[in-house]
Amino acid sequence: MASPFPFTSGQVLTAAQLNSIGEVTAFTPSWTNFTPGNATESWHYVQMNEWLFFAGATTLGSTSSVTGSFRFAIPVGSQVSDDIVIAGSGYLNQGGTYALSHMDVTSGNLRWLVSTAGGTNVSIGTISATSPWTWGTGDVIRGTGAVLIS
Repeated sequence: MASPFPFTSGQVLTAAQLNSIGEVTAFTPSWTNFTPGNATESWHYVQMNEWLFFAGATTLGSTSSVTGSFRFAIPVGSQVSDDIVIAGSGYLNQGGTYALSHMDVTSGNLRWLVSTAGGTNVSIGTISATSPWTWGTGDVIRGTGAVLIS
């Protein structure tokens, strides 16, 4: 159902409008530099005014491919605010090896980044076809976050 926002003074709300506030909606991400192929994807979002909350996971299949630094477009709204530095967090899993990840906003899309330890410092890098590993069947991308949309 379409969002009933914004409300106006004196407006009488219907039960359907009230029920739609915070309604969980499934979506399939629109990826850049990642072809899901036969991946298993389970993503959901909730929109509250200009805030979009999302969570989900993608498990790569035998026909999935990563070709570069990957990201996905938000499921609703026209633009994500680039002012938000960290949009969400998550983890990556390759057969029991985990990498901590987070998302930031680039060009209105959510970009996945990975934290790696090097000596006494932690570095942030983009997730790509070979970082933090070469992706394959059964590898998992999981995340949750919130963004301000327009």
